[in-house]
Amino acid sequence: MQAFLDEAALLRGLEHPHIVETLDAGTLDGQCAVAVEYLEGQSLRLVLRRTTGPDALPRELAAHIAVCVLDALQHAHEAKDDTGQSLASLHRDVSPSHVFHHQRR
Repeated sequence: MQAFLDEAALLRGLEHPHIVETLDAGTLDGQCAVAVEYLEGQSLRLVLRRTTGPDALPRELAAHIAVCVLDALQHAHEAKDDTGQSLASLHRDVSPSHVFHHQRR
């Protein structure tokens, strides 16, 4: 449980247009919980399910999505705390269900 809370604290320090904002984390009835900004839209997984064959995702859009994901991963990898120490953040599950298309409010 402590590892989860420590990781959530690291995520609160990440500010990037392609990383969901972590608002808070803690325990609720003995279970770990994390609160993130509300995103209105859909996961890349759902988009890909609906865009196959002749309706496949255009290459330009697929490349744009890949660049945004890589930019966010680079930011997280290079992030430092207030003292200049590396946050040592690592996303272990970069998958279409964790990539989200939305418009920020």
